[in-house]
Amino acid sequence: DACFASGRMADALVIANVFSSDLYNRTLQRYISHRPRSYMHILKASMEGDWVSLVRSRPVGVWRETLALLATYADPGDWATLCEALAGRLAAAGMRHASCLCHVVAGAVDAAVGHWTASVREAMARGGPAANGAAMMQSVIEKSVVLGLAAGVKKGAAANGSRSALSELMTSYAGLLASQGHLATALGYLEMVPGEASTQVAVLKDRIYRSGAPLPHVSAAPRS
Repeated sequence: DACFASGRMADALVIANVFSSDLYNRTLQRYISHRPRSYMHILKASMEGDWVSLVRSRPVGVWRETLALLATYADPGDWATLCEALAGRLAAAGMRHASCLCHVVAGAVDAAVGHWTASVREAMARGGPAANGAAMMQSVIEKSVVLGLAAGVKKGAAANGSRSALSELMTSYAGLLASQGHLATALGYLEMVPGEASTQVAVLKDRIYRSGAPLPHVSAAPRS
């Protein structure tokens, strides 16, 4: 206390370290509270493992540095949750691209796919020479499928019983391909649709099988 009263912070830390680790830790906490610099918040988060508070308090303008800190020092088990929290702050600040990137590195497939498809809809609404719906959809589907595979999205019911954004996107894209005559490619995408097969998927598959077009080796056609 005498060291703190006279501003001799370093001496206080040295003396506390001599007596016990508990006293040292309490002295260090007190030292940090007396030195409210930005890097002290990082040190405190590292000491206490409270990265959630850091994500909530750090300026969104330094989100890259925040993400690097999480990747380097945070518990790997908390990675996805922390990235999602950071993505939420960025989205609230209007930084949609940065928010989407955080969703991607967190493996949040539906959130990333939702961002990409919303961007396509906005671009189509604006119109102009760059608003090529098919090309834009192709770009989105490629990114979405790769992310889904990387995140380990597999067939099976979604956690809440609903269809995922990735399932909806792949089904819509398969329908677009089928309408343009690319039946084999459309069927390939339908075979990869995650989640329980919907009525729309079943109808599309049935249309393709009954078209009579030559198809690669796939699972057996649905029965009548």
